[in-house]
Amino acid sequence: MQIILLMTTLVMSIVITFGFTRITLGELNTITAILGAILMGFGIDFGIHFMYRFRDEYSHRGDIYESLRLTVLHTGLSSLISAATSSASLLYLFWPPSRVFPISVSSPEREY
Repeated sequence: MQIILLMTTLVMSIVITFGFTRITLGELNTITAILGAILMGFGIDFGIHFMYRFRDEYSHRGDIYESLRLTVLHTGLSSLISAATSSASLLYLFWPPSRVFPISVSSPEREY
C-alpha cells in the first residue's frame, strides 16, 4: 500500500510537470522529455527515505501522529537540503540558455 501511495504522488508530480512544460513550451522535445525520468529518479529516493523513517519511528513509538511529526522534523529538513543541492547542481542545463534545453522549462519561452 505504501509503495502505491508513493508511486501515485510521483506520477501526479510528473503529470503536473509535463503539463506545465506543455503550457510554457507548447511542445516537448527530446531533451525536455527526459524530465520525467529525472523527476522519478529524484522523487523515489526522497519518498523511500521518508517512508522508511516513518516506519522506524512508528515501530518505536506506536503513535502515528508523533511518528509523522518526528519524521517530517528530521527527514524533511535533510530531504529539503538534498533537493536544494540537487536542483542547484542541475542549473548547468540552463546556462547558457539554449534552444536545446530552454530556460522556459520554468518560465515563458524566449527567443535567443
